[in-house]
Amino acid sequence: MKKVDDIQAEIAVIIFNEKGNVLLQKRAEAGLWGVLSGNVQVGETLSEAAVRKAEEEAGIKIIIKKLTGVYSDPVSQLKVGPDGKIIHFITSCFSAETAYGAVVSTEERKKEIAFFHPEKLPEDIQPMHPQWLQDVLSEQEQPFIR
Repeated sequence: MKKVDDIQAEIAVIIFNEKGNVLLQKRAEAGLWGVLSGNVQVGETLSEAAVRKAEEEAGIKIIIKKLTGVYSDPVSQLKVGPDGKIIHFITSCFSAETAYGAVVSTEERKKEIAFFHPEKLPEDIQPMHPQWLQDVLSEQEQPFIR
């Protein structure tokens, strides 16, 4: 097993609109599409981090529906940082829906964000995100632990 230099709490939030389409963002650092995700800040809960991320990245308000899963498998959750340190991300994934007919506001953010039908996702998507989406769509009551 590789020596891990840091462990970080991260959230992912899979957001659906009223048509059942899922919100994805093209990540600049990887050049791949993915669900909204990011680190939990000191002093905030996991769900607060998910709500904040949706507002920051997509300019929308969301309603958290449930915790879908907690992902810690080193195969997909170990990343090498720009400084060469190995980071193990523990990701708590939530499903959510847009609140009050909210729409994506990307004008000032200049980010590539769009809704996609769950069966017509872009090919250039983050490797672990289709599993997260599949877990959300399974409608399993209990969160997945992977």
